[in-house]
Amino acid sequence: LFFINVGLEILLYCSSSSPHRYLQTIIMQTKQGGALVLHIFYTLLLFVTACVITISIGTPLWVESQVANSTGVHVCGPFTYCTDRNDLHSCDLWGTSPSDIPVRAWAGAAGLFAFAAIIVWLSFVFACFTCCCCQKATRPQIFFLLVAAISLVGGCIAYGYGFKSPAASFVGNRTCGCVGASKFDKGDCTFGYSSYAIIAATVLVVVSNIVSCTVKPDESLEA
Repeated sequence: LFFINVGLEILLYCSSSSPHRYLQTIIMQTKQGGALVLHIFYTLLLFVTACVITISIGTPLWVESQVANSTGVHVCGPFTYCTDRNDLHSCDLWGTSPSDIPVRAWAGAAGLFAFAAIIVWLSFVFACFTCCCCQKATRPQIFFLLVAAISLVGGCIAYGYGFKSPAASFVGNRTCGCVGASKFDKGDCTFGYSSYAIIAATVLVVVSNIVSCTVKPDESLEA
């Protein structure tokens, strides 16, 4: 729906016999006053939310553990890990495919987190346009942001569930080493900043979803 609306606007502009007049029409359809301020706030909120999700899932500071016979603190997240938290050269991706992630539930969580991030980034991009054109494209965002919120909650649950895997508590060079971990129990590990960031991101998505319900097309401009 997003691409269809934007595509139609571009098609109308290209096929218009008077592109300048069409641009003037778009400018006149731009939201005004409080509606514009609310839309700008909504757009900035989506941008902040998308950044928080991306930083959270892109960094390995989810759980930390002091592995025996290791000089550094091991940290690991859904996509990346470090054998020494203070040494960036020790950080790497789990692999190039979901099967390379040592815990299957964490692979599922990574997929849900990535899916939510894509939805929020797309919502932000289209929110940049819907202040002045394609205003009907704001309605589908309510549903898509709800899906993003559900995906984030599901990803958090899957990540916690993954602690029951022996791979989560296995002590080795390329592992988290959460000794004593079990389902929804991190064992000897401690949560890092990224795990709290994903919780904050989930709250921000819910808030964005609530705000999206109030960011409606200006019916007077559409008429």
